[in-house]
Amino acid sequence: MPLPAIYIYHPPEALSGYGHLVGWLAELEQLMGTDANWDGCEVIPVRLTDQLGFNVAKEVRRIKDNPGPAVFVHKAQRKLFFSLSEKLQRIVRVYSAVSAASAADLFAKCEEARAEYEGGDPRITKRELVAYLVIAKLARGSYWAGGAKYKAYLKAGDLPNGGFPKSVSKGDVLDATDVLCNAGLLKKKISGSKPKYGLAEKTIIQPILEDKSFKAIRKMEKWFQRGKETVPARDLNNNYG
Repeated sequence: MPLPAIYIYHPPEALSGYGHLVGWLAELEQLMGTDANWDGCEVIPVRLTDQLGFNVAKEVRRIKDNPGPAVFVHKAQRKLFFSLSEKLQRIVRVYSAVSAASAADLFAKCEEARAEYEGGDPRITKRELVAYLVIAKLARGSYWAGGAKYKAYLKAGDLPNGGFPKSVSKGDVLDATDVLCNAGLLKKKISGSKPKYGLAEKTIIQPILEDKSFKAIRKMEKWFQRGKETVPARDLNNNYG
């Protein structure tokens, strides 16, 4: 996937010792302009505050609206840098180019960011993608079994039909379903000797849907870690019908 945008975070030019950055950024755009790999990519300079800070929530919204890696030319406030990295870890990578000594060095770091993004970074295991898509499919169909007044279940045989990429097999879906059930994220019901599945309580499931992450659910994380095949994390946002 071609890189749509790249964000260059830099100190204010007026701060003592940073005047050279004006020339660096101009030269960087020239280097990108002569390289066809950068055609169509929007280069977005972002000026840090005089205290080398920035508004994390604002930057997260900005990058989510127009995804692209973030490259820091200079050290920003450490807490803010790591907060931005954590909040964007399922979307793009955040890079440090603080060791750059020239515009050419900065371009090399941007090239690294471009190549990794176009190669599918950041990545997650295929197991995690399938597990999330199982949750998302049941939520779209309102198959709530935990704590719901009117409990609803989907037949196991219908679960793999639609809502997954072609590379995902029926076995992949049912394997993920079993693990989700063992982790307490799904409820299982036997009807006519055949299993059906519904989602657990909304207080458990809603954060997974919102964050597209199974963070802190140990059983799931351990299962994901044993998976060898990886996919782009951005596949979590695709609509597979």
